Amino acid sequence: LSDRMRALGRVTEEVGRRYGGVHVDFADHPAQAGGVLSADLLHINVRGHAVVGAEVICVLAARLPSHDITR
Repeated sequence: LSDRMRALGRVTEEVGRRYGGVHVDFADHPAQAGGVLSADLLHINVRGHAVVGAEVICVLAARLPSHDITR
């Protein structure tokens, strides 16, 4: 399953790049070692959702144009 998920991730990343989408890869994320999967080892748990949410926000924030908020 892991090999198939990595292949899907590569395809998803390519499609995102081609059409201007955003792809966030979690396959090698350091949080994987800290228990982000539920008991079925297929779906993420509450901690996993928090990690995913935080990473997506970081990636999206990096794509925003910078604004000088001191004006």
